Amino acid sequence: MLTREEFAERFRAASKQFWVVAVAIVRDGGLAEDVVQEAAIVALAKLDQFEEGTSFEAWMSQIVRFTALNANRKKARRGDGGDPQALERKESRTGPGD
Repeated sequence: MLTREEFAERFRAASKQFWVVAVAIVRDGGLAEDVVQEAAIVALAKLDQFEEGTSFEAWMSQIVRFTALNANRKKARRGDGGDPQALERKESRTGPGD
């Protein structure tokens, strides 16, 4: 099993790669950083599922992808898609607080 220390070392070495995966999906650098951090938390909880001899980067990138897709779903449920102009248009149609 991958130890937390080994995870941290491998994660640090490939963190830029994970950020690129996240930003390609969420299209926002700041949100991509949040996604990568959240994915790390998810991965730490699933360390027992990592199979030695497989690619850590591929395993972790898959978790980042799922986390980023979930972030996009959350944005869509908010109704603004992360677009401040879309939120302004929505408020102008309904009025603030409606």
